[in-house]
Amino acid sequence: MQQHGLQIGLRVRDIRISRGLTQKDLSEKTGISPSSISKLEKLTRDLTTDQVVDVAKALDVSVAELFGEKPPIEAHIAKLSREAIDVARQWDEFSSEQKLALSVVFKAFAKA
Repeated sequence: MQQHGLQIGLRVRDIRISRGLTQKDLSEKTGISPSSISKLEKLTRDLTTDQVVDVAKALDVSVAELFGEKPPIEAHIAKLSREAIDVARQWDEFSSEQKLALSVVFKAFAKA
C-alpha cells in the first residue's frame, strides 16, 4: 500500500468518528462496501481516485484535507454561523477587555 493510502485511511477514520458516522453510514453515503471502508481504516486497502472524491464529499472535506492539507481559512469562514459572523464584524468596536474575554472563550472551544 502506498504511503498516501495509509494517511487517508487514518484520516477517514478520524473524520468519520468526529462526524458521528459509522462505517455503515459512510458506506451508504459513498456506495463503497462496509468491508472496504473497514479495510481502508485498518490500512489494508487503497481507494480509487473516484472513491477518494466520494469519501471526501461524504465527509464534507476536500480531497486535499484527506491527504493532510489544512483547509484555507476561507473554508472555515464559510461554515461560520450567523452569530459568529456578527461577532467578527463587530470586533473593532469591542473594548480590549471584551476582546480578551472572547479570545479566551474561542481558545477554549478550539481545544474542545
